[in-house]
Amino acid sequence: MERTSHANRVDRAYDDRLRCHWRSVTALSAQALRIDVTDGAHCDPAGAVEFAKAVIPGVRHITLTEGGKEFASYAVRDDDWSQRNR
Repeated sequence: MERTSHANRVDRAYDDRLRCHWRSVTALSAQALRIDVTDGAHCDPAGAVEFAKAVIPGVRHITLTEGGKEFASYAVRDDDWSQRNR
């Protein structure tokens, strides 16, 4: 993965687990990750969890954004991932 000048951000183009193109991945904390996808991308929610676990093994919250605007948020509780209400 290519790294930008920000220590907590990675830029790339596509991931097979997500099944979509993405612009950037940003660690918001030790347990939270934001994935910004390209316009119109439809990502696989289960793949987003697997992708996030690979980036931050202890991830507990994932936010998916498109151009910086949140469109989905997932959280884990007792090993069960579910979409959170916005």
